[in-house]
Amino acid sequence: MKHKTIIFLLIFGLFLIGCSNTNSDKAQKINFPTHVYLEKLSPDKKTKAIIYSWSNEASNLLGSNDRFILGFTNPKAKWYIDFELSEGFGTYEGGISGIEWLNANEVVIKRRISDSPKDIKYNLNLNEWLLLNKD
Repeated sequence: MKHKTIIFLLIFGLFLIGCSNTNSDKAQKINFPTHVYLEKLSPDKKTKAIIYSWSNEASNLLGSNDRFILGFTNPKAKWYIDFELSEGFGTYEGGISGIEWLNANEVVIKRRISDSPKDIKYNLNLNEWLLLNKD
């Protein structure tokens, strides 16, 4: 009986340690991507669309591990959308070739995936994606 109680207390103590938040009074730091691949200012000159890129150099055979995401900046904020624009193809079978603003709220990302145009539009107001070149 004594051993069961000690084991229970040890397991319960480990549970409590795992649930504790030792960083509760420290501010959480947000890490933004830093390598700018492309950028373009909106027609109203208030917002900049930015394509960020990065790769895992250790396993980046022929650009197959390149990654791209869309971000925005304006005088009040900086944000990015966690959506992989090359759909896992990197630059080997795909790539991002440009950014085009349609208006102050919509941006088109020009891209090719498996040698086909697969442009997508992002609407800032609705926070939604639309595939423009459907097969």
